[in-house]
Amino acid sequence: MEPVDRVCLHGPIDLRNVQQATSKLMDALRGRPEELEVDLLDVTDVDQDGAIAFLLAAHRARGQGTRLLLVNGSAQVNRELRDAGWQDTARFRGGGADAG
Repeated sequence: MEPVDRVCLHGPIDLRNVQQATSKLMDALRGRPEELEVDLLDVTDVDQDGAIAFLLAAHRARGQGTRLLLVNGSAQVNRELRDAGWQDTARFRGGGADAG
């Protein structure tokens, strides 16, 4: 089995830094890993603008056959991403009680 690639994001993900978050996710996908974990342990908030980074990454991952997982997200962050449509694009693993 291929080693798991991992990218960590920090702080709020919103309009002010969505471009940086998107770049970080796309850079991690560039190597076409079999699986990419996005560690949300230090993410404090994701608004609708910030969710775009995750949705774009999910679209690219699906297109290239990479399994994209969000890990260690708080219940609040997982809920914010679900509200933005994440449940239809990839999976959560671990993290808050709402990670399901």
